[in-house]
Amino acid sequence: MLSLLKRTIQLLPGFLLIAAVIWLAGPYLVISGSRPLETESSRLTAIVFVVLAWLAWVLFERWRARRASSQLASAVISQASAEPLPSGDVVKLRESFEQAVATLGARQKGRTLYDLPWYVFIGPPGSGKTTALLNSGLHFSLDASGGQSRLKGVGGTRNCDWWFTDEAVFLDTAGRFTTQDSDASADSAGWKEFLALLTKYRKRRPINGVILTISVKDLLTQGESAREQQVEAARYRLRELGRELQIELPVYVMVTMCDLIAGFAEYFDDQVQEGRAQVWGVTFPYEKTVSGQVTRMFPSEFEALVTRLNERMFARLEEETDARRRARIFAFPQQVASLRDSLAQYLNDLFAVKSGDQRILLRGVYFTSGTQEGTPIDRLLGAIGRGFRVAPEAVVAPGGRGKAYFVERLLTQVLIGESGLAGVNRRLEMRTAGLQLATYAGLVILTVLGVMVLSVSYRRNAEYLADMEREVTRLRAVPAARSVTSVQGLLPRLDAIRAVVTSANRHNDSVPWGMRWGLYQGRAMANAAQDAYLLELDASLLDFVAARLQQRLVQYGSEPEKLYEYLKAYLMLGQPEHMNEKHLQYLVNLEWSPANGVPHDVGASLTQHFQTLLDSDERLRPVPINASLVSQACSTVRRASMGRIMYSWLRETYASNDSQGVRLDVAGGVATTQVITRKSGVSLSQPLPSLFSRSAFEKITGSDLPELVEEFSKDNWVCDGGSDLGDRTRLQGELTNIYQQEYIAAWDAVVNDLVIVTPSTVDGMADLLGVLGGPTSPLKNLLDVITENTRLVGPAKAEAPADPGILAKGKSYADRVTTMFKQGPAAVAPSTPGALVTAHFKDLHRLVEGEAGKTPIEGSLNRLREVEQQLRGFGAAYGQKSIEVAQGDPQLRNLFMQIGRESETLPTPVREMIEQIGSRAQKTVTTASIDALASSYRQEVLAPCERLIAGRYPFSTSNSEIPLTEFAELFGPKGVFDRFFTERLESRVDTSTRPWSWKPGTVAPYPGMLGHFEDARAIRDAFFAGGSAQPSLRFGVIIASVDTETTQFALEIDGQKFDDRKGGAAPGTWPGQNAGSASASFNDRTGIASGPRFEGPWALFRFIDAGQPRHDSDTRTTLTFRGRREHEAQVVIDAVSLDNPFAKREWQRFGCGS
Repeated sequence: MLSLLKRTIQLLPGFLLIAAVIWLAGPYLVISGSRPLETESSRLTAIVFVVLAWLAWVLFERWRARRASSQLASAVISQASAEPLPSGDVVKLRESFEQAVATLGARQKGRTLYDLPWYVFIGPPGSGKTTALLNSGLHFSLDASGGQSRLKGVGGTRNCDWWFTDEAVFLDTAGRFTTQDSDASADSAGWKEFLALLTKYRKRRPINGVILTISVKDLLTQGESAREQQVEAARYRLRELGRELQIELPVYVMVTMCDLIAGFAEYFDDQVQEGRAQVWGVTFPYEKTVSGQVTRMFPSEFEALVTRLNERMFARLEEETDARRRARIFAFPQQVASLRDSLAQYLNDLFAVKSGDQRILLRGVYFTSGTQEGTPIDRLLGAIGRGFRVAPEAVVAPGGRGKAYFVERLLTQVLIGESGLAGVNRRLEMRTAGLQLATYAGLVILTVLGVMVLSVSYRRNAEYLADMEREVTRLRAVPAARSVTSVQGLLPRLDAIRAVVTSANRHNDSVPWGMRWGLYQGRAMANAAQDAYLLELDASLLDFVAARLQQRLVQYGSEPEKLYEYLKAYLMLGQPEHMNEKHLQYLVNLEWSPANGVPHDVGASLTQHFQTLLDSDERLRPVPINASLVSQACSTVRRASMGRIMYSWLRETYASNDSQGVRLDVAGGVATTQVITRKSGVSLSQPLPSLFSRSAFEKITGSDLPELVEEFSKDNWVCDGGSDLGDRTRLQGELTNIYQQEYIAAWDAVVNDLVIVTPSTVDGMADLLGVLGGPTSPLKNLLDVITENTRLVGPAKAEAPADPGILAKGKSYADRVTTMFKQGPAAVAPSTPGALVTAHFKDLHRLVEGEAGKTPIEGSLNRLREVEQQLRGFGAAYGQKSIEVAQGDPQLRNLFMQIGRESETLPTPVREMIEQIGSRAQKTVTTASIDALASSYRQEVLAPCERLIAGRYPFSTSNSEIPLTEFAELFGPKGVFDRFFTERLESRVDTSTRPWSWKPGTVAPYPGMLGHFEDARAIRDAFFAGGSAQPSLRFGVIIASVDTETTQFALEIDGQKFDDRKGGAAPGTWPGQNAGSASASFNDRTGIASGPRFEGPWALFRFIDAGQPRHDSDTRTTLTFRGRREHEAQVVIDAVSLDNPFAKREWQRFGCGS
């Protein structure tokens, strides 16, 4: 109990520190968002838990020590069962040992064999082991009970005596056991088993030390051989202890029977009990003990002991009066000094370290005397007598009762005081040390990491709080929104607060490790920000919504369906117990939709704000209701058609399930979006409202209809139950009729909105027709889906009271709704729900009726497939020339006409799509044909034409001229123009008209293109008469007149000479044999000739141009030439053909076109 109290006092500062940490830092500990030590009671509980945990550990240690002691004692006793002693002896010894252990446990008051230090006495027989213990002054635990101080050992300790004291347990081994005088084979196994028991049950320190006794008598009298034998026996036992126990044991060498040293009794006779209890000897420094250097220190330490004896000797001599005693006192230090060499040699031999031996630690050497018996040995007088051959005087043994010298404190203060000095079980200690080292390293690492992560967490949380402070500062700068009446005016304040909330919550979904460790403040900040956000929403947005709903109640006073929905939503604000969040959110979202002039981003933000308000855990604050306005609205609702109102409610109920509605892109198949789209721009992937599906219709109009009416009746709280909800049968019929009308309108809108995506290329059109006319035609698939969802009853049940031509007339959805409202309350529907819908769409149904592959729609699609097959014969894959003739292909023309005729029998929406496909395909073919023709014209005609005539005479006033061969290549028979016209255009052109014209059904690639070919034909006819390959002209030349001053006038054209002396018409050709020149010369009396001259293949035409031509008729042209000195002559050129290039000079203005 005292040790427990002492230990508690030692640990008290630690407990106080832990309690302070728990009490002060506990409120800041956060684990998974909770604060387990936030309350005082929880912190007190934690402190008590720490104390109780420590007490539990102490009790566990006590229990473990008791159990180890009990197991050790039981194991020692159980060894006796294997002893070859008579059974009676075994039983007696075992009973004695059990009684001794029980007595020890009772006297020790809680201390056990496990707690007490254990020491082993070893030494030769008669070395004074037992005497030393008996005279040690220790309190023997068994004296009071059994009348004996020692207990005979059993089992493996049968060669030992057990000495149980209040301070320690001593095992006194028999002297013969040390010197191996006993039966070694019989003793060894039991002894080793006993040592194994010590190792098992006293794991860390099986024994605390070894006391090796050496008698002075042996030191003084033994010979060299006996001493070596004794040393070897002692070394064997010490090595055996070290080897079996796996520890380094401190060995205390006790030199006993010091009273046999002559003069001992006289020298120490003055010592009282206190003096006799002290220690006489040397305890070596611990570091020297561990290093194994103590045997070298012993001589000097022994000399110090002798010196101390010499110093005290003089005082003793003065006190003693008897001469003999004075002589013995005087000689005593020398008597002791005579032991030095033999004792030093003994220690050196015993503690010398040999290779492979367990190290033996010499802790100290001590001198003791248990009883003063026997005759002292005077080595000094004996040596003198032997030297002088004189018989020494006999030494008289001391008389009187013996006393113990220098034993008590040696055992109680030195040995037991150093009980923790013994080494430990090395295997266990290494394992324990490893665990401790790992634990300490782990603690250090955890501490360092803890400091680091706490520092990082503190810094990052501080940054987070600083960010939040900046957010709040920005929020303070935003004015409050309570007085704002516009939608946009609400946003700045609300967005600013939400930004604070978002910033506060930025880490809450996944808190970074660098912000955790009990310091994270995000959730607290987020909760505070969220509370402020909700308060702002409640104070501003909720009042704004209430005001807008009031406005709608006034606005829709004449529209009961809308009025009812808004009235219900308005009353929800005043009576939150009737709250339907989806209904309220739907209507409120309409208030800030783009339809009301609110930008999309503004509306989306306000929707999020209001949704947050509705999603809050707390019920909305009731808004004050305008009772007068509510009364007026209720009066209007009571007079309204409840069927129409119920349908509005039904539509809203299914609004959230639109994702389950029919998707046209899915229904049409994989390629649907590539060939079909919607005129309105709505994506085919946007589902139709699920309300307008066959499954929903059957569910609603089936067994669920009474339940729907009953569910609607739950809203009877609106207007305090004043709505007309009594006649449920009538309400069911009215609701069914309205539902069918809306169902028809919804599917009409879809059918009339479908349009074919028409490509602009022939290949693209072929792909389109291939998809539409294929076995998985998206158009047919869509018609199948439309039929599936609009044929709600079988043909026999499909009554047809409605206008059967609505689909054919193509009325718009708005027209039908307007008509419906103008007609007033809807008529009661036919007895079979769905009959109106089925009858309305019967024309569409017929398109997909019939045997597979032979339905009407498949016939039309087959025509499309035939067109596709025809188009596959044209296009880039077969060369552009082939597509040029597609415009006039008769088979294609017939197919397009057939498609047009067949489409006239189809319902309007489908007819329009088929006609659109046919007309677009025909237009695409035409466009592709003329585009190909235009491309060929550009490459085959226009390009070489521009290359040959651009900037050249006779098509330009340039000095450069077009060679006649290239002129023939361009305009001659089978030339560029002639060849292209014959191969590409002749079948499409009517050349009998002036100017030429395109035949009916032909589209010109370019405006004016045909005129160029007509002009080219005229040039061919004029220059290439008779189909000649090269240009040639025949003409006549007449020199009509010459002035009188001219003696001779002559012409030369391509080597052909004409003069005025020949008279009449002279024939000429172009080009001549010497082509390349044309000239006129005037000669007079001066003999000097003058006149124009031109060179080149087109010299004749340049010559004519210079002669100021006058066209007298279609074949005659008069030229006037003038020379120097006013010479003048007139020349007539007569063409032989009406295609006269001399008179018709328009051909020189020919252009290639573009």
